[in-house]
Amino acid sequence: QPLREFPISDDLISQWEESAESAGIISSPCPYVIDNDTEIGPVKINCDLDIKGDPTVTINGPVWVKGNITVQNTAIIRLNPSLENKSVAIIADNPTNRVSSSKIDLKNSATFFGANGNSYILFISQNNSSESGGSEKAITIQNSASGDVLLFSGHGEILIQNSVKLKEATAYKIRLQNSAKVIYESGLANLLFESGPSGGYSIDSWREVK
Repeated sequence: QPLREFPISDDLISQWEESAESAGIISSPCPYVIDNDTEIGPVKINCDLDIKGDPTVTINGPVWVKGNITVQNTAIIRLNPSLENKSVAIIADNPTNRVSSSKIDLKNSATFFGANGNSYILFISQNNSSESGGSEKAITIQNSASGDVLLFSGHGEILIQNSVKLKEATAYKIRLQNSAKVIYESGLANLLFESGPSGGYSIDSWREVK
């Protein structure tokens, strides 16, 4: 197959980041730890985000993390039911360090739920180590993490391992290990992405990337 452009551009990711930042900024405590039931977004978090334990975290809009994102243990991440048929981006992007930072780690029995219909949680990493010839993983999803989750890393590597099941993965490089499965039940072209309280974005075309 010939090389194709990615379905999500850096410009579109920047628009989602601007939407998150304009709604509010969290600067402390750092790292920002969530271990109790809470609602979050749209918001920018100015450091690492760690979701752990067994909380239910409800996502109300795009989240920009200026650092690393970790979701672990038996945490449940779900979209607000009002976002039915829409999807929301959770972005790891530290513009000053996209080599050893801007990474996402989803593990253990973390579970992800959309808001009914054609609705997903989209994790985006702007880590560019793989594109630059490095060995850092932009997104790692492992153990039995599963659910209505899409992964995207246009400049980095996604590592999928163990008993993971997810809906879609798109990256500069993808590595699958053990019994991992990617079952393509969605197409980014058909998803409406929520940008915040006032509107959304739609992606007009989808092309496979070799």
